[in-house]
Amino acid sequence: DKERVKHSLPGWQLLHESRPHSAHKRKLFGGITVLWQRENVSVRRESGYPKGVLSFTVQDVAGRRRPVPVVALYSPPVSSRFNRGGRTWSQDIMRFAEEEAHRLWSVYGFVVVGGDYNWRLGTSFHRRTEDVVGSAAGARTALAHEWHLRTNLRPLYGQPGQHPGVCTSRTDNGLAEPD
Repeated sequence: DKERVKHSLPGWQLLHESRPHSAHKRKLFGGITVLWQRENVSVRRESGYPKGVLSFTVQDVAGRRRPVPVVALYSPPVSSRFNRGGRTWSQDIMRFAEEEAHRLWSVYGFVVVGGDYNWRLGTSFHRRTEDVVGSAAGARTALAHEWHLRTNLRPLYGQPGQHPGVCTSRTDNGLAEPD
């Protein structure tokens, strides 16, 4: 909830893309929020997609460095109600993120795409969501590979030295793994 975030973090600036209100159960709002506090950083909205994508650029206020284009996304798990009953939120989100990555790449010559994809490319551990169960798991892995080929982006899943914060799924033994 954008207003709650504003009131609880005074002094912070935010950029927010909210899900459509018709998508919410029990007034639980969702979306993507980008927060920053530094006065020497400028964040500018590029575009957004209410189902779960927000793109923006980050640049130093003085404009001495090139802006960094970012596409942030949240793709729901296979088991989500947003991917059932004829709904295809994950496919819609990834399609928009792909188009936005291509657009930003053509403008800036590079782009960073990140967020919670809810897919994983390994099979080492059990996930607590249903994305690795049955045919849906294989389909998600295939979609991830195809998406990376189409976008010409290189995944950083679990690379040595990568900050552990990017690994959000919890395994049965409590460790984080790339998601």
